Amino acid sequence: FALLPCNGTEGCAWDEIFLAHQQYGVMGCIVINPDPFGGPGNASDPNYAALVERAVRANLPILGYLEDPVLFNLTTIRDMIDKYYLWYPGISGIYMQSLDNQCDRIPSFFQIIWDYINIKQNNAIVAYNIGPLATECYMNVSTILLTYQWDMGGYMKYTPPAWMKNYPPERFWNTVFNVPSIEIETVIKKTVEVGAGHIDITNYDFTDNYQHLPPYFARLSKMVAGQDD
Repeated sequence: FALLPCNGTEGCAWDEIFLAHQQYGVMGCIVINPDPFGGPGNASDPNYAALVERAVRANLPILGYLEDPVLFNLTTIRDMIDKYYLWYPGISGIYMQSLDNQCDRIPSFFQIIWDYINIKQNNAIVAYNIGPLATECYMNVSTILLTYQWDMGGYMKYTPPAWMKNYPPERFWNTVFNVPSIEIETVIKKTVEVGAGHIDITNYDFTDNYQHLPPYFARLSKMVAGQDD
């Protein structure tokens, strides 16, 4: 398993994240979002640049965040990808929020994005947050798919699509909100059951999860690493 925690420079307790990566090796990747609206922003941010450099030294993959790509044309998307690789050299790929779930758009849109990112970087991580409606056609244009992003109540009822069994767990990521500390193990077991190899568990709700680590982050890291007493 690998934890994928918050994305911003404030409130994310980066020292704690890097320590968990050093001690337990459970950090799959972290995400940066320099622009509050989703993207690289208008200029390089020295705080994020320093964070990327630190991640590279720690051998911890770090992704640049893009808002839903269907909101932009391909020229704009290429420009934002270029800026990430220019301003934050060392990033491992791009993470995109996408509400589009139309397989007929794969060849004319998402395949082009996939190809462009992989031209910029060999073996880049290309991650999409599509949610529980994700279809198998996205597996050809992504490295990781986020297939669940909601609260624990819904997660315990969640049934993954049958096609997920055709792929290894490291291709899938689940984010679960509103998880009390006494239910961490329950959610981890559910993650194994649904076949997701990346998990982000927090006691916060949707609005706060990506700005703060859960107070039980240290224990969660140990549990994911199989070292909890």
